[in-house]
Amino acid sequence: MYNHGMFNTQHILYMVISGVLTAGLLYLANAYAKDDETKNQILKFSAIVTVVIHYSNLWVDYFITGGTATLENNQLLPVYPCNVVMWMLLIAAFMRNKKRLLFQMLSEFCFYGGIICGILGIVLNTNFDNNPTLADYDVLKGLLSHSTMLFGCIYMRVGGFMKVRVFNAVSVAAGVLTFV
Repeated sequence: MYNHGMFNTQHILYMVISGVLTAGLLYLANAYAKDDETKNQILKFSAIVTVVIHYSNLWVDYFITGGTATLENNQLLPVYPCNVVMWMLLIAAFMRNKKRLLFQMLSEFCFYGGIICGILGIVLNTNFDNNPTLADYDVLKGLLSHSTMLFGCIYMRVGGFMKVRVFNAVSVAAGVLTFV
């Protein structure tokens, strides 16, 4: 089997396991989370876990090196579309009034934009392509944070936070303008 670079055995196994876990967790969340409070907790948890994993390499580096950590450009500023979606997901998750127009626009954009960014960030992960091993924590945390973000963004629909409708085009356009 092909074992070097993108789509090696580790990468393929990660994609399959992550996809199965995401689908399974979404199914369980849909089956058992019936009240708004539980649904909100699931959404908040996925958003928080995504941000914590995104920044976790700072703590890992700090303890491994004995007190130093390197801040990456995408940890200082949201320089990639995935970073923008991650922060939008966090903001939306913690909005109290989920009926407001701003929440609706964020939830709709997170759903569509997050699915695209999450899948691309897992399937075409440049960090994995440059260092094709899950033994490198920076590579692993990049894949994990895309997986948790993907869960949260899909949960916008599964949890009933957004509806597929024509107005979604306005939310997606506004989100794309945010990228620019």
